[in-house]
Amino acid sequence: MVNLIGKYQISKSNLVNNSLHLVISERKKPEINKPKRYLLLKQGEKSFKYISSLYPSKESEIAYEIDFNGIKYILRLDAENNMAVIEMLQNSITVTFTPKL
Repeated sequence: MVNLIGKYQISKSNLVNNSLHLVISERKKPEINKPKRYLLLKQGEKSFKYISSLYPSKESEIAYEIDFNGIKYILRLDAENNMAVIEMLQNSITVTFTPKL
């Protein structure tokens, strides 16, 4: 399982640290339930894995919420210092309940 938590250097749309290379991409046609921006994990020269949509956070204009494998994270961008931080949100585990029919 990928551990997104950590500090990243920002280079254009890339977020890079010692163990991960993430890419912020944009949808050409965003929809109501699919925001314009989303996050990818770069796995090779031309191979990417979808991580999550980047949902605008109520916290600030430069923060996004991420939902990855049922766990919610927050991505904070500091463009002035070319840094980003991903942290787990409090009480972030999603539980799915399916009633027995």
